[in-house]
Amino acid sequence: MINQIKTNSLEENLAKPEISPDTFIIHTMQDDLKGSSPASSNDQLVNNIQDNSKIKIPASNNASGESSPFEINKPIQTSQNVEKNIKTEPIENMVEPKKLHTPDGKNLYRILFSIVVLSIISIVGIGFYYVYTSTKTIKQAEDPISPGVENKTTSPNLETEAPVVINPLESKYSSENPNFLSIDSSTISSEQLKNKLIEIAEEIKKLPVSKIYEFIVVDKNNNPITLKTFNESSKLTLSPAIIKKLDQDFSLFFYNDNGNTRLGIRIKTLASNKKSLFEDLKLQEKTLPEDISVLFLGLTREDKQTEFTTSKYDTSNETVRYLNINSGKTLSIDYMVTENNLIIGTSKETLRKIYLKLKDSTLLDNNSQTTPPQNTSLE
Repeated sequence: MINQIKTNSLEENLAKPEISPDTFIIHTMQDDLKGSSPASSNDQLVNNIQDNSKIKIPASNNASGESSPFEINKPIQTSQNVEKNIKTEPIENMVEPKKLHTPDGKNLYRILFSIVVLSIISIVGIGFYYVYTSTKTIKQAEDPISPGVENKTTSPNLETEAPVVINPLESKYSSENPNFLSIDSSTISSEQLKNKLIEIAEEIKKLPVSKIYEFIVVDKNNNPITLKTFNESSKLTLSPAIIKKLDQDFSLFFYNDNGNTRLGIRIKTLASNKKSLFEDLKLQEKTLPEDISVLFLGLTREDKQTEFTTSKYDTSNETVRYLNINSGKTLSIDYMVTENNLIIGTSKETLRKIYLKLKDSTLLDNNSQTTPPQNTSLE
């Protein structure tokens, strides 16, 4: 503080020049922002100091020994010195810029490999496009009638698959499930019924030879008719002794036997009558060709032989009785009696196909023929 400053003598105080307030110039940062020149202020301060005698302010006698805040011997820091200090700041304190990492050998190999693959794909794609456009241009040139439309005609040198022709009769008749033959038993005559059977036989002839087709005879209300009613309408004649041993359940079977449609009948038998029924049929053999003539589908008898012959069929040794009706042995009467059915066919194969279908055997196919045991006669 000024009050604490000690003076040596009155004379020294009088000899010291008086300090004018204008001698001190205080420079602020605001002056720099306003555009004042610090250099000119410093020059003015130096001139003022040179004009006046140098002023020394004695040190403070404080016990702390701190220097006086009014000491003017401390150099004044100017803006130029500030800028110089900023410019001379150590380089270590500056932020070092990030270095760019160059790709190593592995990354460079991957980049080159990707470029090569993309180049190959591009070349192949361009090649396919060129071939496609060239082929399309040639086809359009070959078809001047419809330019711009792709020619879909097949070359005459190329083999084409024949179109599949579906026989409409295959959807009309089923070989897996029974078919229905509808008749009006109250009005139909035996001749009309025979013609109806012949009509179906002509259509079955156009179907595969390996299949047999079952028909259930029904009335106009689709109810199965009885065996007695069918016998009356068709003039199928069996002896009363045979009829007693038969049930009313029956069905007809059509079979294409090498281009010749043959008809057969299956009649369910009553229990425990197999042996006696077989003997009754043997007694009617002499008149049987005329009694069941409706099954011949209009064909006439050629062979006048009347003696039936016995043979065996299947591994169960079912007994078969047969008689040839024509010289070619393509029309005959073949019958057998099983545990549940009487089967009559108008050819050897027709009888066997009916038997296999009823038995539902998987051991024998439709084209197999079982060789009968020795010492038995065949057709």
